[in-house]
Amino acid sequence: MSSESTVQQLSEPDGRWWGMLCHLTGLAGLIGIPFGNIIIPWILWRKKRNASAFVNEQGKSALNFQLNTFVYVAICVVLVKLKFSAFTMLVLLFLYILVSVVIASIFAIEGKSYRYPLTIKFIR
Repeated sequence: MSSESTVQQLSEPDGRWWGMLCHLTGLAGLIGIPFGNIIIPWILWRKKRNASAFVNEQGKSALNFQLNTFVYVAICVVLVKLKFSAFTMLVLLFLYILVSVVIASIFAIEGKSYRYPLTIKFIR
């Protein structure tokens, strides 16, 4: 008996579904789950990344985007606290996050790769 754990490979439709979920769960932070936008996609990616190259790619993309938006939101919050007029920027950032995640999810369910704009790759 082999000590290696075998990973069940996902079918293409299942891979697209899990890829889409990696993106969509990034909205958890917008609905009030603290750090849910990072933790939930990370859990999904870690669970299914070896079962599908597409899920691995889309999970990394979703996580990189969420890590970047965390930094952007943190900067906006600091600027608001310092009395700069960054509130409008914060609202626009939330709209950018919402639209980007929806677009990435649509691409993923169609089986197409999506690269978020303005994203630094933290996870390679």
